[in-house]
Amino acid sequence: MAKGGLGAIPFAGSFLAEVVSTLIPNQRLDRLVKYATELNDRLERMPVELMDQLRNNEQFIDMVEESFIRVSRASSEERRQYILSIVWHGMSNDKAAINNAKYILGLLSELNDNEVIWLRYFHERTLHDKGQFQALHKNILAPVQVMIGSSKEEKQKGAIQESYKEHLERLGLIKSHIKMNKDLGVPEYNTFTNKPEITYSEATTLGNMLLENIGLIED
Repeated sequence: MAKGGLGAIPFAGSFLAEVVSTLIPNQRLDRLVKYATELNDRLERMPVELMDQLRNNEQFIDMVEESFIRVSRASSEERRQYILSIVWHGMSNDKAAINNAKYILGLLSELNDNEVIWLRYFHERTLHDKGQFQALHKNILAPVQVMIGSSKEEKQKGAIQESYKEHLERLGLIKSHIKMNKDLGVPEYNTFTNKPEITYSEATTLGNMLLENIGLIED
């Protein structure tokens, strides 16, 4: 049924139907059909000559297959749109560009939706913009202050929030700037966590590249 539905999509439908029927049988096909329809709409904008080249490009086919796997596992419409945007950015007959898109797909798979929001927050350049974005996503970005006497729930929320930031930094998507003692020239430490105090964090070039590719900031 899914293959028949995809085959009815004009332009690239038959190609996408083969991907689904051979790669992802018996999975959440409603997501895949919707994604394939939207992807086809993008493909129709491309020159026919380029599309003909991409049909025979193994790297491109591998990227499309990978995107279908990611979409079948996506738990939100936002994530499906992120994946669609990455594939669109990788629409090229250039091997390096396609491999870059596949790498970004892999990075996105390392993040949950909350971490994507945090990364977008760290992209903001001014306190005003950060404050506006924080207000828009206050259920995720509201700072959790953990101290002696904090409840178990507050400690757990704080631990998750810090883990998000540390994970983004381990992936090279944000960079944190440590607060230094001006007199001694050494980092200042938080007496509760025994970790260096952070003055501010910002998205790295790689972090901004991911945000561009998923369509959350302008190129």
